[in-house]
Amino acid sequence: MGFIPQYHGYQNKEKIRESDRLIRDELSRRLAVALQRTEDSYNEIVRQGKDGNRFHSARLKMDSIRESIRHAAYGYSGLFDPVKVKEEELKALIDFDASLLDTTQQVQEKAEELYSSVSVGGKDAQSQKALQELSDMLLSLEVTFTQRKSTMLRLPR
Repeated sequence: MGFIPQYHGYQNKEKIRESDRLIRDELSRRLAVALQRTEDSYNEIVRQGKDGNRFHSARLKMDSIRESIRHAAYGYSGLFDPVKVKEEELKALIDFDASLLDTTQQVQEKAEELYSSVSVGGKDAQSQKALQELSDMLLSLEVTFTQRKSTMLRLPR
């Protein structure tokens, strides 16, 4: 395949593009687990006859972020696509996505903590604190992902 100019680089870029997709699939999967736990918390709060509005808001926010991540455009455009991304830029995006993995892990753990505090009939203050921390993490995740999208838009065309 030496007669195809830059074929080797294209092959590497395809691998990087696939890695980018896999990372965001994992982000989405982790958020789906956290979303289910948050939904379980909401259902338990409602079952206990308590106000679940803030739980519902957290669920909606988490689902919105998960969908944004799930449906984001993949990093590398194909050989004949109008947008080209340099390999180094795409690697930076992959590193950026990897940092999002840490945040989604924290969201997942906080959603579990929230469920534990609600399901054992814990104090409302404990549940509300966990819910506030979860909401703060979701805001941070959303801001970080928005920055990632902005970075993608600034890439050369």
